[in-house]
Amino acid sequence: MTRNVEPPSELAIRQRLRVARERLGLTHKECADQLGIPRTTLINYECGRARLQCGIALLFCRQFIISEEWLATGAYEALRAAAKEKGLSGTEIFEQELAFFFRQCVDLHSECAAQGIAVRGSLGDIYPHVLAPIYRRLAVQFFHQPLVTFRDTDSPKLVQNYVNVLLARWLRLLDNESAARQVAPGLVRRTMLRCLFEAGTVIFARMIGRATPEVASSPAFAWLRTLVASPDVPIGPLYGLNTGAGQGSENISEKDLKEQAVKLDTTDMKSAMPKLLERLRKATAERGRKSELAAWLGVHPQCVTDWLTGRKEPGGETTLRLLHWAELQERKP
Repeated sequence: MTRNVEPPSELAIRQRLRVARERLGLTHKECADQLGIPRTTLINYECGRARLQCGIALLFCRQFIISEEWLATGAYEALRAAAKEKGLSGTEIFEQELAFFFRQCVDLHSECAAQGIAVRGSLGDIYPHVLAPIYRRLAVQFFHQPLVTFRDTDSPKLVQNYVNVLLARWLRLLDNESAARQVAPGLVRRTMLRCLFEAGTVIFARMIGRATPEVASSPAFAWLRTLVASPDVPIGPLYGLNTGAGQGSENISEKDLKEQAVKLDTTDMKSAMPKLLERLRKATAERGRKSELAAWLGVHPQCVTDWLTGRKEPGGETTLRLLHWAELQERKP
């Protein structure tokens, strides 16, 4: 009897299934438990002793936030096309981050269910003609974050998997941005963690029925409220805002921000900037004062030098904080 030989695409898909599981650091049992299938069934899929149906493959991608395009083809062509449409294709950073899209799931499992598309065949057969056009469309729409359509029956583990992917992506992008702006990556990560912690604590307290009166007096939430109220307020130490405990920006209240904003709104920014820079040069004339200002803002000292020499212009929120710092220095005896 002649044994049926699987086409190369099916063999490659099985290999990528194993590679993905190992890359996620999951044992056969851990992976199978999340998929709701026996451990031996998963082993048979990877070894080719059982037929891997498209539905199971898409469920794997959904549960572990894996790119359906990558599992089906081993490539990121749809994501390259999406990047080109958004003006990002061919950039050095995009080429460096291609592996990042290993987790670019668009939840074709839920999409097929919603559209009534049968996925009982193999992924290699169904993907090129049926699923690839859907993936390309969703890859453009959800280019910056993976897509999962959550249901009431989903396990907490799926939510945890999705949050882990989002956090990893945000932190990676922030590392790139901090390097480009010469800001310490650790400071950026701490700022983001502080914001997530503050917001998450309030949301959790409200969802379990607790009151949160302490939010009204929280310096961090004074900043968060200002951030929500104004689309022009930038975030984090990348732009000179540090919400770390004990830092200078904690001393700036929401009222301070609004008052300073009114001052700048009623003055021509171009004419006001040279005067502000002159005040800052006087305030930082003594040795070590530029470093003190940089630490107060939570930025690299080179940023302060660039602003004071006119090589770069500070952003709107940073300008407010520079003005606030200058006034604090001028009030001192």
